Amino acid sequence: MISSNSVTIRWETNESGFGKVKIGERQGQPDKEIAEIISLSSHIFPFEKLKPDTKYFYSLELDGKVLAGDSSNYFQTAPLPDSRRKLRFAAFGDCGTLQPEQVEVAGAIQTYFKGQHIDGMLLLGDNAYNSGFESEYQTNFFQIYDKFFLKNTALWTTPGNHDYGDNRTWEQDHNGVKPAYYYLFSVPTKGESGGVPSDNQAYYSYNYGNVHFISLDSYGLNGGKLMADTTSQLIEWLKKDLTENKSLWTVIFFHHPPFTKGSHNSDTEQELINIRQNFVKLIDQFDVDLVLNGHSHNYERSFPISGFYGNSEQFESEKFAVSNSSGKYDGTENSCIYVKDTKGTVYVVSGSSGWVGAHSVGYPHKAMVYSNSENTGATILEFEGNRLDLKFISNKGVVQDKFSMIKKPRKKSFFEIECGDKLEIIPSWKGDFKIEGVKASGLVVDSLKNDISFVVKDLKNCVTEEIQVKINPLAKPQAISNSPVFQGQTLRLSGKGDPKSSLSWSGPLLKQTTGPEVSVENVQYNQSGTYILEAQFKYCLAKDSIKVEILQPLGLSGEIENEELRLFPNPGIDKLEIRTVSEEIKEILLIDFTGKNRKLKFKETENKHYIFNPEIEFLSASNYFLNVIFKSGKSKIVRFSKL
Repeated sequence: MISSNSVTIRWETNESGFGKVKIGERQGQPDKEIAEIISLSSHIFPFEKLKPDTKYFYSLELDGKVLAGDSSNYFQTAPLPDSRRKLRFAAFGDCGTLQPEQVEVAGAIQTYFKGQHIDGMLLLGDNAYNSGFESEYQTNFFQIYDKFFLKNTALWTTPGNHDYGDNRTWEQDHNGVKPAYYYLFSVPTKGESGGVPSDNQAYYSYNYGNVHFISLDSYGLNGGKLMADTTSQLIEWLKKDLTENKSLWTVIFFHHPPFTKGSHNSDTEQELINIRQNFVKLIDQFDVDLVLNGHSHNYERSFPISGFYGNSEQFESEKFAVSNSSGKYDGTENSCIYVKDTKGTVYVVSGSSGWVGAHSVGYPHKAMVYSNSENTGATILEFEGNRLDLKFISNKGVVQDKFSMIKKPRKKSFFEIECGDKLEIIPSWKGDFKIEGVKASGLVVDSLKNDISFVVKDLKNCVTEEIQVKINPLAKPQAISNSPVFQGQTLRLSGKGDPKSSLSWSGPLLKQTTGPEVSVENVQYNQSGTYILEAQFKYCLAKDSIKVEILQPLGLSGEIENEELRLFPNPGIDKLEIRTVSEEIKEILLIDFTGKNRKLKFKETENKHYIFNPEIEFLSASNYFLNVIFKSGKSKIVRFSKL
């Protein structure tokens, strides 16, 4: 049993002793340990407060002697729900036969994974033939699979009829003692690994990454009722668990198949009929992706089906199959990947991990895409994001069947980017793809300048996602100048813009000049006008403009005279003198080139009648009009240039 932050390690010894387990992220460097304080032969060690998706090495000790602790003794905690890494599971049905084929199948699965970590080993029931005794579990299960998986693979179990010795009243017949199955495995009955607590070893659920698994007892009596009884406590718990389940994927596994024409016949065997007619109806009310079973000693795989509760002859693919594809996704005819939103469950019988049996009358079942009664094997589940790949691997290592499914891919995606930015295309499914409707380099669409729509497809034209892209325009730059300036001075232009864009200037008698800063020395009057600042990033353009005024000095003699008053100097820098003939000035209004006016403060020169000095230091360089108003009521307007 394992979760993202805990693990339970257990083992059996022939003789009682004081056990100890040490764990650590580096082999031989433990940082946690648990020691027993009483002598036991069945050793169970729960560790908590672990890191998610982390590999830990462990060692086992008994009475101070190290029993195990090499590089093969490790476990890896479960990833969190938002993990995107590939999850790998192997499902074995009816495996504990102690036949050569059992070992061959285990070896084939080990070879398939090529040393990659297996996240979980799922047992589909009939784990130790013929009666599920502890001795049979030791010889037919533990001693076999310890050589392949058990040292470093989380074990998830479900019982079959042989685990009860084909006796539903086992517990009653053995004075309240349950079958050995219930004493040999630790399962999360308290919601330790996610899911709703069941408080019953016969059924439980757990989360692993973005997958929700549910294990059910389809043979034993729970509260005096079978799983197929919709009033049973198992069903009440299951409905609550499925209702609260938020995982992307949901997998249910139990022993007895609702659809099979293998060594058992779901058309004629009443316990299978009850499951099909009652239990499957419940499954259809929820978003269940996959059901794994054993019992029939063969392999069968259905279409994704919904609403079908009849016998084989009543199956109509057009009516009950959500997809009529083989799902093999190998380029053969009608083999597109399954695309699922919520409807459609694939039923897989994988009961040939220990031996293979004969098939029933009417084989293959009409709901099946593929059936195999010739090869022993086990089933591989690989989840990566919203993609599932399932394979049936024979004892010879041959992939006899496979299908792929994508869960809830987006049909349409919307992106908003800045003009010229790159858009990295990541479709809403895992796999190779192509881009149609726009030029792309690998996964990147570059230099977009207009809103656009295009499509992304898988290479086999089975999945399509429309991509809509809104392009925000390049940010408008800001044009700045020191205008107005007088002829002969230096005109300075400066620009601000998006750091990723390049700037250039153009204007009257000015060739296009690259760069944000431009200086025009000895500027001339005919260079007045509009100057353009252009920002460019790839194919994206944005502009700003600014009006520039080049001023001509108004007086050549430095003095303006008329019969009423004189201005000196003109142009002026910071001082101005106004002389009148015989009148005193009441006020002076300054009028700029926009037409705005304001009063100028002034004072009469001491001891000099009719000479006035207005304050002009605060004025910026430009041309102005002065409206001089006399105390007599008369007024005169004259032009004045400030340098």
